[in-house]
Amino acid sequence: MNAMKMKLAVPLFVALAYAPSQGLAVPFLSSDLASFAVLGDSAVTNVPPSTIVGNVGVSPGSSITGFNSSPGLAVSDLQVTGGLVHATTAVAGQAQSDLTIARTNLGLLGSGTILVNPDLTGLTIFPGVYTVLAGVSNLTGAV
Repeated sequence: MNAMKMKLAVPLFVALAYAPSQGLAVPFLSSDLASFAVLGDSAVTNVPPSTIVGNVGVSPGSSITGFNSSPGLAVSDLQVTGGLVHATTAVAGQAQSDLTIARTNLGLLGSGTILVNPDLTGLTIFPGVYTVLAGVSNLTGAV
C-alpha cells in the first residue's frame, strides 16, 4: 500500500512544482488606473471621430480637446464607451498617482529579457519583463 501512495505522490508533486507561478502575474495597475484607455498629464488631444473603450482623462492638467469635457466632472462622450471623460477629477488624479507608482515598480525590475528580433508576431511571451529597442519593434499580428 505504501508503494501505491508513493507512485501517486510523485506525479502530484511534479505537477505542483511545475505549475505556472502566480507570483509572476501580480498586476501593477490599480483598478482606477486600469480603467483608463487614455490618461494624460497636462493635456489630451483627439481628432474626432475616435472609438475609445474605457475612461479618458487628464490630471493634474485640465486640457481635453476633441471630447466633451468639464473640469472637475466625469462626463459622457459618444466616442467613449465603457467609460467617461475625466478632466481633473479625483479618479484621474488617483490614476495618475498610481501610474507613477507602477512606472517606478516596473523600472525596479530591470530590462529583463531583451528581444532582439524586431518582429514580435507569433511569439509566445510568458509573464516577465521584456525589452524591445525603441523604434525597432514590429507587430503585425497576434503575440
